[in-house]
Parts: sequence; C-alpha cells; structure tokens
Amino acid sequence: MTGEMLEGHVGSAYVQVLADWLAARGHGLDDFPGGAALRAAAGASHVVSVTAWRDLLTAVAAALSLPTLGLAVGGAFTIAHLGLLGYALQSCPTLGAALARLARYERLINDVNPLHWRIAGDVVELEWGWERGRPGPLVDEGAIATFTQMTRRMLGRDDLGLRAVDFINPPPPDVAPYDAFFGCAVRFGRDRTRLSFPVALLAEPLERHDPVLADLLAAQVDAQLAALPAEADIVQRVRRALAHRLSESVPSLETVAADLGLSPRSLHRRLEAAGHGFRALWEDTRLHLARTYLGDPRLTLTEIAHLLGYSDQSAFTRAFRRWTGEAPGTWRRRQA
Repeated sequence: MTGEMLEGHVGSAYVQVLADWLAARGHGLDDFPGGAALRAAAGASHVVSVTAWRDLLTAVAAALSLPTLGLAVGGAFTIAHLGLLGYALQSCPTLGAALARLARYERLINDVNPLHWRIAGDVVELEWGWERGRPGPLVDEGAIATFTQMTRRMLGRDDLGLRAVDFINPPPPDVAPYDAFFGCAVRFGRDRTRLSFPVALLAEPLERHDPVLADLLAAQVDAQLAALPAEADIVQRVRRALAHRLSESVPSLETVAADLGLSPRSLHRRLEAAGHGFRALWEDTRLHLARTYLGDPRLTLTEIAHLLGYSDQSAFTRAFRRWTGEAPGTWRRRQA
C-alpha cells in the first residue's frame, strides 16, 4: 500500500497501455510490486481497482525515477487499447457525439470521480472533482493525458487548441513537460481537475466514422462465440477468457488459468480430457473471430489486425495464411 484505500475502479485498458509502454523499454508488469496481480485482474475483468492502479503507477515511477509516468502512459495510448469501446467512439460522426457516447460508458473507464460538463461561451470545460477521494498525481495525469491522446487519435491531429489544463494536485518540480504535452499552460493546485477546449471542436468530424460499427462489432463477437459447436463448459470458459485477451499475442496457460481461478495443471488436465490443447484452442478462437471481422467490409485489414491483438497487418496476414493457406484480403474477396 502506498496510500489510502479509494472507492471505484478504472478501465483495465490502462493496465494494457502501461504494459505495452514497459515492454517497449524491456520491462514487464511482473517486474514491479503488484504488477502480476493487477495483470491477472485486468485479464479477468474490464475494470481494476483504482487503489491497485495507483499503487502500481507509484511503484513503476519510483523504480524508473520517472515522475511524469502519467504523461508517458497517456502518450502511449491507442484506440485499439479500448477494444470495441474504442472503435465505438471512433465510429461516431463528430467529436461531440463521441464524447456523449463516452459519457454513457464512463464507468468502463473511470468510476472514481464523475465527469461534469460545462459550456462557458466558446469554451467547453470538462471537470473531475474529489468527492470520492483523490487518487493522486499519477492517476490524474495519466487519465487526462489519455483523454487528450484519445481525442488526438480520433481527430487525426496533434494540435487540439486546448485553452487550459488544471490539476487538483500540487505542482511538480518541473512543469515544462506538462506544458509541452498538452500544448497549453498547465496549472496545479486548483479546486478541480479540469480540461478546457474550444466549443467548435465538438463539431469536428472524426476520421473514421460509422454510427453502427460498434454495435455490429459487439454483435459479431457475441454471435461468433455463440455459433461455435457445443463444447465442454471448460472449453467455452477458456474461449471467453481468450476473447478478452485479444490484446496479447500469445496469452499463457498460466495467465488464463489464473483468470478462471484454476491452477495451470488443473486447466491443462481438464482441457486434455475435453480433447483440446491450449495453444490450438487459442489459434482456433482467433481464426473464428478473424473470419467474422473479415466479413464486415467496414473494417480495414489493419483494424482487424489490432482487434485480434497483432502488432501490425503483416503479422496478421502471416498468421491467417498459415491457418487457411491464403491471404486475408484474398479470402475476403472470395467470400464477397
């Protein structure tokens, strides 16, 4: 423990962003106190305890001597980290519509202190209070930096014309990295955490908008998994756990066993009794989802690769060719 227990949770996507950022620097979540437990929790649920998230950030920042870790996490965010929710936001026609949808699903991302909107003249102010506790600088800075980066990704540009960014926490020794990240004056020690931007930004169109895409994706995943042949209960449970871990290239048997509350040996034995191997089941689940996504012409091959957890389109193409003997683009055209 590095502080008081807090109410609420944050989205497990944050954990994946941190994991990816650490991996790019030769580290893993398990290298830090609480990292393994939080990784397991993130794999089993869409949300994790904000207290555990704060404590992990604190441990990583201390070990790496990086007080601006929150900015680093925000800068590493991609739409793919949010999975279907990310594509749901990106599919909206305008930024205003995306933010309205985000408000609807806010508890999937942050259930600590609720977001409040206010339009004052030509400025939109998004505010977060402290009614349910103060998670601290790293959590707050990571959340606001992630929100800013998400907006940049959806609009396809870095300059958002932010008017001001306020944090409730005391000022750090050096504010220059914050001014540079947000592109505006960043103030600390304020009454609330606040982000202000021009109201005209709400009408800005998003680069890839399709109002029904998110619903189609969610329906496709549910229908795909439900359409699989009847199997032993353990096989269905493993398939569901694997579907939740699509952001990982090859989830381990140990990780999925922890998600299901089993020992690795017990999971291996039960899968073997059902006539399945773990790696083959992972590949088969991925192939089924790949075919489903390829059936939707709205999705590019790059987007499908990200949805399936591949680092780039070429990695997905190689895997699909290994599974089916043909490239995904060829398979898609033939099916059409």
